Amino acid sequence: MARDRGIAELLAAIEADRWVRELARNPMLATLIALVHRYEAHLPGERAKLYELCVKTLLETWPAARKQTFHEIDVGLQRAYLEALAWRMQTARKSRQRDVTIERKTLLEVLQEIARERGDSGIKPAMLESWVRYLETGTGLLVEQRPGVFGFFHLSLMEYLAACALDAASEPDEKIARRYGDAGWREVCLLAVGKRATDKAFLDRLWERFERHKEEERWSFLLSCLREEAAFDDRQRETIVARAARALLDQMPSRWKLDYLALDEIMRLSLRHGEWARGWVDRQIRTARGREFRAVVSIRIFAGEDRLRAVLMERPDVADVFAELRHFGLSAIDGWTEGRLDPANGAEAGQP
Repeated sequence: MARDRGIAELLAAIEADRWVRELARNPMLATLIALVHRYEAHLPGERAKLYELCVKTLLETWPAARKQTFHEIDVGLQRAYLEALAWRMQTARKSRQRDVTIERKTLLEVLQEIARERGDSGIKPAMLESWVRYLETGTGLLVEQRPGVFGFFHLSLMEYLAACALDAASEPDEKIARRYGDAGWREVCLLAVGKRATDKAFLDRLWERFERHKEEERWSFLLSCLREEAAFDDRQRETIVARAARALLDQMPSRWKLDYLALDEIMRLSLRHGEWARGWVDRQIRTARGREFRAVVSIRIFAGEDRLRAVLMERPDVADVFAELRHFGLSAIDGWTEGRLDPANGAEAGQP
C-alpha cells in the first residue's frame, strides 16, 4: 500500500508540472526524478531542489562515475560559467521564447568575455572550446540543436541556472520584483524564490517590495510562490490567496485557470501549505459573503461543481448565496443554480 501510494504521489507530482514531465521523458532523468521525490524534495513544489540535483548529476556525479571529468577547469568554476552563460542567454531571450539558442562562435565569445570579467586569466580560448565539446558529449548539459547552434539540454535547466545567477547578485528581491511581470522571466523569478523557499529574511524583503507595488498581477505571482513552497507566514499567505482570488473578479473567466491550477496544486500537493489552504477555502465557501464569497467561488469553480454545490447547500443562508451567484454572470454557475431558487421570494425551490 505504501509503495502504491508513493507511486501515485510521484505520478501526480510529474503530471502537475509540464517541465518536470518533459524532463521525465529522459529515462536517466526519470530515475533521478523518482529518487529526488522519494528522498530529497517534495515535487512539484520543490522544483528548485530537483533542478539543482539535475545540474549536479549531469555536471559532476555521472561524469565522475564514468571517469570522464573535465580536469582543465575546476568543477566549481564550470558551474559559475554555466550560470553566467544562462544569465546572458536569458537576458537576450525574447518574451515567451522557448527555443533559446546561441551560435557556436557567439557561445565561445561569451564564455571568453565571462572569463575576462571574472579575471580568470588562466582560462584560454582553446580550453573553452574543449570544455564546450565536453559539455555536449560528456555531460549533455549543452546540446547542438542544429549545426553550429547550441542550447541547454532543457529550457528549465537554463532558467534554473539563470535563477542561481540572479540569486547570487546583489538585491535579488529587487530584481525579482522588477522582472516577475515579464512572461519570459516568470519561471526564472519563481525558481529564484524556490531556491530561497525557507529564507524568511529574504521572503520578508520580497513581501515588502511587493506590498509597495500596485499591479494586481503580483498576487498571482505570489500565489505561484506558495506553490514553490515559499515559507510565507500565516498573515502573508492568507493575504496572497485572498487577493489573488479577488483579483480574478476583474478578469475574464477565461483567464482564471492559471490561478485555479496553482491553488489546486497547493491544496492537493503542498507539504507546507496544503492543509492550511484546504481549511481556508472551506471556511470561505461556508462563511464568506459579497465580494469575498464571489472571489473564492471564482478561484475554485473549476474544482468540480458537485463538491462546491454540496458545501453551499449546507449553509444556513443558502438562498441568499444562490441568489448572489445567479447574478455573477458565469454560465457554469448559472447552469446549476437555475431552478433552485423561487423567483418570487428568493427562497430555494421546495423550501418554505
